[in-house]
Amino acid sequence: MALETAAPADSADLRNADWVTIEAAFEGGAEPDLTELDGAYRGRLVSVWGLDMVPTPLRWLIDVVFGTPLMPWRGKRFGRNASGDRTGSNIWLTMRGPDIVSFDVGDGERSLRLDYDVARNPAPLRVIRGDVRRLAPGLYLGRMAARLGDRDTPVLWFTLDNA
Repeated sequence: MALETAAPADSADLRNADWVTIEAAFEGGAEPDLTELDGAYRGRLVSVWGLDMVPTPLRWLIDVVFGTPLMPWRGKRFGRNASGDRTGSNIWLTMRGPDIVSFDVGDGERSLRLDYDVARNPAPLRVIRGDVRRLAPGLYLGRMAARLGDRDTPVLWFTLDNA
């Protein structure tokens, strides 16, 4: 008989989950409407690929930093550019902090697609792609991936919620 586990309900549950559980939560998420995300959203880093290979004391320290003000990434801001296209940027230092590293927003496969291949970003960041799905009203789970060759390789998970 298979054991059933409850789906993660919030950012804290996801931070304590393994990669497989996070992936399952993402697969069970709903596609947000293209205009659903608008304004600033608080972000939390949930998991980084390969962190389980880091020695335990260092992994513990990194995990602590993820959940404290020492983590400089604060979230994402969504809006429209002068042409009316959906765009966004990452928020650093405080929720009113500078918008650095921009992305275009579009429809993905059952998700909102964040495409960092935009002219204002440095070339190394242009390989980044993201997908965001709604887990619950006001709670979104995002997967960031690096474009390596012809495929996207997931590198981290994050959540967004209303700031």
